[in-house]
Amino acid sequence: MAGAQEASKAAFQVLRPICVRILELSHGALDASELVGRLQDLHSQLSTLTDPLAPALIHYVFYPLSQLLRARPTGLLALPDRVRELVFLSLTVLARDWWSTWTWAHVQQHSPGARRLEQSSDWKVWEQLLFLGVMALQGGVRSPARPSSDETRLAILHFLAALLRPRHVDPAMGPQGTDWEWDGVSELPLLGEEDVDQRVYPAAQHTAAARDSDAVAGALAHLLKMAMVTARQDKGPVPLRLAALDVASLVALTWMAGSTERPVYGAQEEAPFRRRPVDAGIGAAAERLRPILPGVSSSLVKVITSPASSVIVARALAMLSAMWVLCLHDEATASMRTVLPVETPSLPSCLEDFALWNAASQSTLSAPEEDTDTDTNSEPGSISTARTSVDEGPESWLEQTMPPVRVAIVAISRMADSDEARVQGALAHWAHALLAYSWDTLTWADAEATMDVRHLLIEILVDLAHSGHAQRVVQAARTRLKDLGARALPGMQVVLEQSLHMLPALIRQVQDSSVQRLAHRVTTCASLLSTELLAEQLQAPDTAFLRVLSPEGGVEQWAELGAQALGAYQGAPIVVADGLPHLPPSLTQLEAMSLVAMGRMWNMVGQSLQQLLYEATQKGNVPRFKIAFAVPLHMLHTAVALRADAQWRVSLAHIWAVHELFLGVSDVVSRPNLQTYITQPAGRPLRKTMHSLARHVLLEVQSVWQCEAEKPPESVQTEHDVVSRDTEADTAVLVRGLPSVSEPACDVHAGPALDVSFVPYAKVDGPRAAPDAVQQAQRRLALRDQWDAYLLLLLGSASTWLGVSCRPWLLHILYPVLSALGRHEATVRQAAQYALERIADACAYPTVQSCVLHHTDYILGAASHRLVSGLRLELQAGLAQPSVQLQRSSGALLSARAAPWVLVQVIQMLGAEAVPLVEDSIDEVLAALDHFHGHDDLCDGLLAVVAKLVEVMVPPRSRQPAAVESPNDAALHAFEAWLAGSEDNEGETAGPAAPEEEEPLHEPDRLQSVVAQILARCVPFMSHDSAQIRARALDMLADGICLLAPQACTAELYPVLERAWPRILARLGQSASSAGVAIESDHRVWCRATALVGVLGEYVPDVYGKRIVQDAWPRWQRLLTSLQQTRRPPAARIEGPAVASTALMAQRAVRLLDEHGSLTELLLVVLEALTRFVSAASEKLDSAAVWSFLTYPLFLDTLDERQPRAIRDKGVQLYACLVRADSMAAWMALRAAIGTSPPWELRHDLALSSNVTICFT
Repeated sequence: MAGAQEASKAAFQVLRPICVRILELSHGALDASELVGRLQDLHSQLSTLTDPLAPALIHYVFYPLSQLLRARPTGLLALPDRVRELVFLSLTVLARDWWSTWTWAHVQQHSPGARRLEQSSDWKVWEQLLFLGVMALQGGVRSPARPSSDETRLAILHFLAALLRPRHVDPAMGPQGTDWEWDGVSELPLLGEEDVDQRVYPAAQHTAAARDSDAVAGALAHLLKMAMVTARQDKGPVPLRLAALDVASLVALTWMAGSTERPVYGAQEEAPFRRRPVDAGIGAAAERLRPILPGVSSSLVKVITSPASSVIVARALAMLSAMWVLCLHDEATASMRTVLPVETPSLPSCLEDFALWNAASQSTLSAPEEDTDTDTNSEPGSISTARTSVDEGPESWLEQTMPPVRVAIVAISRMADSDEARVQGALAHWAHALLAYSWDTLTWADAEATMDVRHLLIEILVDLAHSGHAQRVVQAARTRLKDLGARALPGMQVVLEQSLHMLPALIRQVQDSSVQRLAHRVTTCASLLSTELLAEQLQAPDTAFLRVLSPEGGVEQWAELGAQALGAYQGAPIVVADGLPHLPPSLTQLEAMSLVAMGRMWNMVGQSLQQLLYEATQKGNVPRFKIAFAVPLHMLHTAVALRADAQWRVSLAHIWAVHELFLGVSDVVSRPNLQTYITQPAGRPLRKTMHSLARHVLLEVQSVWQCEAEKPPESVQTEHDVVSRDTEADTAVLVRGLPSVSEPACDVHAGPALDVSFVPYAKVDGPRAAPDAVQQAQRRLALRDQWDAYLLLLLGSASTWLGVSCRPWLLHILYPVLSALGRHEATVRQAAQYALERIADACAYPTVQSCVLHHTDYILGAASHRLVSGLRLELQAGLAQPSVQLQRSSGALLSARAAPWVLVQVIQMLGAEAVPLVEDSIDEVLAALDHFHGHDDLCDGLLAVVAKLVEVMVPPRSRQPAAVESPNDAALHAFEAWLAGSEDNEGETAGPAAPEEEEPLHEPDRLQSVVAQILARCVPFMSHDSAQIRARALDMLADGICLLAPQACTAELYPVLERAWPRILARLGQSASSAGVAIESDHRVWCRATALVGVLGEYVPDVYGKRIVQDAWPRWQRLLTSLQQTRRPPAARIEGPAVASTALMAQRAVRLLDEHGSLTELLLVVLEALTRFVSAASEKLDSAAVWSFLTYPLFLDTLDERQPRAIRDKGVQLYACLVRADSMAAWMALRAAIGTSPPWELRHDLALSSNVTICFT
C-alpha cells in the first residue's frame, strides 16, 4: 500500500500543473494552440502511468475536463474536433481504472445506506459518462458546426469500449512484495465464501440497473444502432469499424443480454470452443437477446459478406457466433422444438435483410416465400419487442428465426473461398460452434428442407482442413472435426458423394478452380476419416468413406462419368513423365494443377483404404480383398474392357485413377510399422489380403499384354477406323523373306447416283474433312504408350505388396518390362525403369543388374524363341499394317518385334558379362537380319543388338585428344639417330638395317569371328534408306575397328574395310563413282561417317592415311563450305583505330561460330577425326596435306579467343598435333595468319588465345 501511495503522489505532482492550466484555458478560446498542447501533455502523461490510478486522482483529472465540456452553452459540440479527440483519449485512460469505483463492493463500502446500485453517486457518474459518449458519437440533433472526424469518432468508441468492457479482480492477486506466513486461524473470509460478484464488473446488479433505467436502456440501444451503422460503412477506416464492432458486441452481449460469454477472436480463434452448460443465467440472457438477434444478425451478415478487411470479417464472425450460440443452444431451444417447423406466410420486418439473399439459395433451402416490400431501412436499434416471444410464444419465434438463419448460413458459407487466414480461422470457429451447440436445433430446422445446413457447415470445415491453407487454420479445422466425432460422418458422406458426382460436369465445362476444390474436398475427407476420425469410421462401416468406397457406393455411376468426362477431349495427347511415378494423363483441357489435384485425390483415397484395412485387421475384422478394394478393381476391369474395345481415352482415365489409388496403397504398405506388422503372425491375414490383390493385378496386366500380342495388328481399331480404312489404297506388298500375299478380289457394287445438282459448290478441305489416317494412328499409339506406362507402374505397386513372394512371377513379367525399356516413347522407358527398380527392391536384389542377370537365361531364351518362331507369323499377320514410327517398335510388349530390343537392354545392363550369354543368340539375330531386313523397324532393332554387342566388347579407352608434350630425352636421341642414318635430303627415311620379322598369322577365336561376321553383315546397311540405320551401321563398323585392329586381326578386318570404303565416302556427301552429285543429306550421318574416318586414321593410318587426305578431306571441305553458305552470320572484327591501309582492308574476318549450330557440330567432329589421324600418322604425313590442314580458314578461326571454349579447345588440339607433324609449316602458317609474314592471302584479324601462344611458342 505504501508503494501505491507513493506512486499516486508522484503522478499527482506531474498531472497537477497540467490540470490547473487546462482549467484556466477552458474559459478562453477553445481553439487555442496552448489548450491543444496541454491536452496532448495530459494524454501523454496518463498513458505513461503503469500503476492503477486512485479514485481521488481520477476525479481530480476529470474535473478540468468536465469544466472544458461545460465552457459553452452548446456544451460538447462547441469544442473543436481536435480538442474533442484529446478529451476522449484522456477519458479512455481514466476509464481504464475508473471501473473499480462502480463495483458493488466499492458502493457498499462508500455508500452503506444504498440498497440498490442506482442509489449510488458513483453509478450516476457512470450513467453520465455513457450519455456523454453516446451524445458525442451521435453529434447532436442539429448539424454541428464542427463535425467529428474519423479520428475523433474512433477516440469516442475507444472511450465507450473502456467504459463498458468487463473486468474482474483476480483473487490470486495480493499485495506485492509482502511475505505471508500462516500462524493461526485467520479472521478473513475464505476465498470460496466471498461474493465474487462484488469484485466483477459488470455484475448482475450493473446489467439489471442498466435494463431497469429507461434512459440507460435507450442509450444502449441507440449506441448499438450507431455502432452497427458505423461497422457497415464500406468506405470507413478499418480501425473505426473494428472499434464499432467491439462496442456493439459489448452492448449486445454484455449489457443488454447480461451474458458473460465473449466472442472468441484474435489469438484464440484457433482454440476449440469451450463447452459450457446452460444454466438459468445463460437461459435468461438468451431470452433477453432474442428481440435484437434478427436485426443485429442481419447487419453482421452484411458486414461479413461485404468486401471488407479480413480483420473486420473475422471480428463480425466472432460476434455472430457468440450471439447464435447463446440464442440457438440446443438446451435453450429444447422447449421450442416440440413440433416440426411449419411454413410461415411472412417473417417479422426485422428479418427483411435475410430475405434479400439471392433466390437460388432460398429455393435450395426450401425457405418460405417472404414479402419483399417491407421496410428495408430498419436498423437494429429500432427493434420493437412487441413481436418477440412474449406475445407470440417461443415456438413461433424459433419457427420464424430459423429460415433466415439457414439463408444466412448459406451466404456466409461462400466466405470459405477467402484466402485470408484470419477469416478462415473465424469461419472454422463459427461453423464448429453451431455444430457443437446447436446440432439438434439445426436438425429440427432441416426436417422438411431439401438441403441440410449441417452438411454445409461440415463442408466448410472440410474445405478449411485442406493442407493448402495456413497450418494453424488446417489444424484448427481438423481439431474441430475431430471434436464433432461420429456426428460428422453423415455430413462427410454427403460431401464425398456430392463431390464425386459433380466432378464430371465440371471437368466437361473446364472449370479448373471448381475441379480443384472438389478434388481437395475428397482428399481431405479421406485423410480425416483415416486419421482423426478413424475410430468413428470403423465403428460405422456403413457410412462416410467406407460406404462410398464399397460395392454399393455407386462407383458404376460416378467413376464412369468421370472417366468419360476426362476422355471427351479429342486433342493430341501430350505426355510428361517428369513426375514419375505420378503421371497425369493429358486428356482434357484442364490445367495441370487440376490433374495434379485429382491425382492426389485418388492417391489419398488409396492411402485411406489401406490404413483403414490395417486398423480393421488389428481389430480382427479382415474383409476380402474384392470387397475392401471394390472401387479400384471395378475401375481396373472397366479399363481393360474399354481398352479391348479401343476406347483408349476413357480407358486411360480409368487406369490412371487405378494407378494413383494403388500408389497410395503402396505408400502405406511401405511404412516401417506396417512392414513389421505384416511379417508377424498377427499380420498374416493382412498379408494374405495384399498378396491376393497383387496376384489379381498381375494377372490382369499379363492378360492385357497377352491379348494384345495374340491379336493381329489390323484388328486393333481406333475411334476413326472407318475413315482410316477408307483412305487406304489397295496395294500389293512384296517383302523379301515372306511369301507373296494374294487376296481375292471383291466385287464392288455401286449404288444409285446421288443428285447434287442443287448444290452450288462443295468444300472438301475445310475443318469438317476426315482426319488423316497417319495422324489418327499416331494418336492411338501415343495413348497406348501411356496405357502401357500405367501398366508398368501397376507392376511396380503389385511387386511392393508381394515382397519376396514376387520372385516366382519374375519369369513372366521381366520380359515385357525389358521390352518396354526399348520403346521410343520416354514415358514408357521411364515407367519401365521405375517398375524394374521396384521389382528388384521388393525381391531383395541389391541392384537391377543382379535381378536381370539372375534371370538372363529365361529372357534370352524367350527372345530367341520369338525371333525364330514368332517373327515370321507376326509379320505375315501385320503385313497390311503400315509402319508409322520407324525408330522403335510401338507394338505389343510381348511381340516378336520387341525381341531385339530386349536383347539390347540385357546387353546394355550387363555389359561385358552379357557377351558369353548372348553369344548363342547372335546366330538367330543374324538369320533374322538376312530374312527380314526389308522391315525398317525390325532391321533397326536387329542391328542395334549386334551394335550393342560390339560396343560392350570394345575395351575402354581414353577419348581425350593427345596433349601437347615437350620433347624428352628419348625423343631427342631418336631424332639424332634419324639424322645420323639419313643419306639423302628428300625426306625419305632409310630402311632398317635388318627387316623386322612379320608376326605370324593366327587363327581368330570365336568372338573375333563373330565380330568379323557382324561387320561384314553391316556393310550393306550403310546404303539403307533409313538414316538411322545408316548411322547405326557406321557406328558399328567404328566399334568393330576399335575391337579388331588392336588384336591384329587384319585378315578379317581389311576385306570388310575395302568393301565399306566407297560407302563411307558416299556418306560424306558424294559417292566415288558420281563425283559432284550429292547423295547424302542427313547431317547425323555426316557426323557418324566423319567419326568413322577418324577411327580409320587412328588405327590403320598406313593403309588409309593417303585415302583420307585424297578422298575424305575434299569432301569435308565441301560439306563445311556448303554449311557456311547456308548459315552465314555477320563477320566479327577487332575494334581499333581506323587505319587507311589496303593491307588491313584485305584481312579476312574471323567467323564467330554458334556453339549449338549444325556447322559447329560437324566442325567439331572433323577436328576430332583429323586430330586422331594426325596424331597417329605424325611425321608420315605429306607436307602438302599438313599445309592444307594448317591454312584452312575455318580451322584458323577456331584459334580466336572470342570463339566458344569447346570450339577453341578442339582447334588447339588439332594444331598441337600438326606442330608435332611439321613444326616449321605450322610456324609459317600461324605467322601468315596473324599478318607478320607471307603469304599475305592467309591474313586474318585473328586474336590468338593465351593457350595457343603457350602451345606454339
